[in-house]
Formats: sequence, structure tokens, C-alpha cells
Amino acid sequence: MDVLNFARPGSVRILLVAFLVVLTLLTCFAQDKPVFEGLGGVSDSFKTFRSTDGRYVVVSNNRPEAVSLSRWIGEVVTRLEKSLGKTFPFTRSNFFQVIVYFQKQAAADGVSVKVEERTVLGKKYQSLIYYDYYNLKREQAMEGLCELLLGSLVKDSDNDGKDRSLPGWFVRGMSRNLFVADRSSSKSISAKWRAGEMVSFSDVMSSDGSLPDLDVCGAMVGWLLSFPAEVDIVNKLIAHVAGGGEVTKIWLAAQISTSSSMVDIDAKWDFWILGQKRKIYELGRLDAELVAEMQAELLIYRGAYGNALDSNRGKALTFRDLITLKDEAWVPGLCGKKIGDIQLLGFGKAKEFRDVTKLYCDFLSAVSQRKGKWRLNRILNKADEAFAVLMDRFLGTDSQGSGGGE
Repeated sequence: MDVLNFARPGSVRILLVAFLVVLTLLTCFAQDKPVFEGLGGVSDSFKTFRSTDGRYVVVSNNRPEAVSLSRWIGEVVTRLEKSLGKTFPFTRSNFFQVIVYFQKQAAADGVSVKVEERTVLGKKYQSLIYYDYYNLKREQAMEGLCELLLGSLVKDSDNDGKDRSLPGWFVRGMSRNLFVADRSSSKSISAKWRAGEMVSFSDVMSSDGSLPDLDVCGAMVGWLLSFPAEVDIVNKLIAHVAGGGEVTKIWLAAQISTSSSMVDIDAKWDFWILGQKRKIYELGRLDAELVAEMQAELLIYRGAYGNALDSNRGKALTFRDLITLKDEAWVPGLCGKKIGDIQLLGFGKAKEFRDVTKLYCDFLSAVSQRKGKWRLNRILNKADEAFAVLMDRFLGTDSQGSGGGE
């Protein structure tokens, strides 16, 4: 009987071929392959991309976008966990799914974002589905993700099988307090105040099922987050719902004030809103929040300025991208609007901050005039260097704000 001689070249080749065949089979079986029930029959083209920590997967047929979206999801998870001071109950064996349709496709009921429980190989997982992703508004994507994450803290906490959900205004408000660019700005709140549109705390807690707009929800949760750590109203609210309780006006008022009087609560709410209103007039202001707002202004989100960006480029552009795209027809109009936003942000602020805003406005002006790439890079590098000083001082980072240097 012939014995396989590992010293013979032919035997080595046989082993190598066998190894490659086995490796290929293992790779095929190792790939996460969710069961796509009722998703339009396109599951064959979809692949699963697992996050670095394994706590969630992105399912799509567009790898570059899936990787980019996965990073954004990870950032939202991190910020939300830091805000709450607790960890979501997701692991490598109990992950959540984000299923993404990049092409035009709507759910049967016409919604753009859906949070539901789905079955994968006989096991139930929390799932978030984005339909028609390129036309999806950022706040919709953020709110849906927060609904899934926050909902994981109250679902079946004592194994009684009851389906519990947090108030819609709370989920929407939390989604507006994770990134500075999404927060209800003092300008927006002040405008509502002057127009008489800023609702009372009692109105926000109305039980008619309708939700206030994003700014109002963001302001309300921002107020709850502003209370001292020992009060911790936000986590008390989550625990209350997880235990089967209902968030009523009376319950929330009792957490905020010893009087439990809605008149007293509305007065405290109005006082806080008035404080936000006054922030506009703080001349010479320069702090971490303002620097973070400037950092957010250096991103151009798809559709935010009426631009029709190439769907292959993703959800956001940096100022550095504008150098390559300067000859596009929509760029001058975008630059003009962006200049106005940045000038407004710098109005009345500290001189060193205004100097940075002027440098970026100079760059945008040069882009709109379609100056040469060498000159545009030089202007943008100068702006990035000046802003890096502020970022290092207030945010502890010297990263290039506009998307990296050249």
C-alpha cells in the first residue's frame, strides 16, 4: 500500500490543493447568510458585513457603503452608551442586523425605516431596515437606529413576554442629542420662542399620539440630560418602562420636582428654554461645543443643499472632495449656501474662531470660482491647520477637519 510521502513534490501539491478546497468551503459556510423573508427576492446579491466587535452586522449588496455605514453605526452605539452610562445587550452571538437597500425600494406599507424582530436560522434578532437609502434623511436613519438600541433596554426585561416601548418623543429626542450637528440649536429654539411656537412641557407629554418636531423633542431630552448625575432622570425613565410602567405627566413631574405640579414643571422648562435662548448673545464665545459645531459644518450631507450627488459617492462629502468636484454645475450654489451657514456660526464669536471661519469661506469662494487645484489645496490646508489648533485645544484631537490634507 502506498503511503503518502510528504517529501515528494507531488504529495505537497495534492495537500495544497486539498487545503485550498477545504478553505474555500469553510469560507462559504462561515459567511453570515440571514434568511431574507419577504425582502423582494433579492437576497442572493446581499452579503453580511460584521462589525469589528461582532455586536451588529450590516446586510447589503454594496460593500463600500456597508463599511462606511458600519462605522457610523459604531459611532452612534458608542455615543449612546456613553450618554446613558450603560452597555446595550448585544454580543457576537446575540447581534442586531441593519439591512440596507441602496436602490429605490419601499416596504409594503410605504415606510422608509422599519424596526422589527426577524428570524435568522431559527433564532430571533433585532433588525433595522433602511429602504431607498440614498434618499433617506439622516434624521430618519438616526431615529430608527436609536429606536432599536434604546428598545433593547426595555424588551422583555423580566421574561413576561410583554412588548414594551419607550415614548416616541424620548427616542426622537435622544437621537438629536448625540452629535452636536443634530442638537436643537439655540438659534432654532429662539426662533420658535419668538414665533410663539415653543410648546410647554405639558404639551410635549400630550397623549394624542402625535409627536412634536425634532427640535422640540431634542430640546426636551436635552433638558432631561442637563439634570445632575444623581438625579439621572433618563435612566430612571428607561428602568420605569422596562419594569412595565408608563411615562405619564405625573410620573415624570415627580422625577423632576418635589412639588409634582405641572405648573411648576412648566415654569422650570420655560426657564431652561430661556437659558438656551440667551446663548445666542454670548459674544466672544469659544468652547468645545462651538468647535464641534464647526467640525460638523465641514461635512456636506447628501441632499442637504439641494445637490444631486452621485449615489456612488456615499452619504457625505468633505471640503477636500469639492476640489475634485469643482466643475460640477451644482457646486457654486452649494458653496454660496455653505458660506452663509459658516458666517452665521462665526458671527459674534471669539476672533480666533472667526479667523477660522473666514479661511474656510475663502476656500469655498475660490471653489465656486473654479480656481486651480494647487491653489485650492493651499487655501484649504491653511484653514485646516488653523482649525486643527482649536480642535487640539478643545476636543483633544489635531485631525484635519475638512477630510485630511494633501
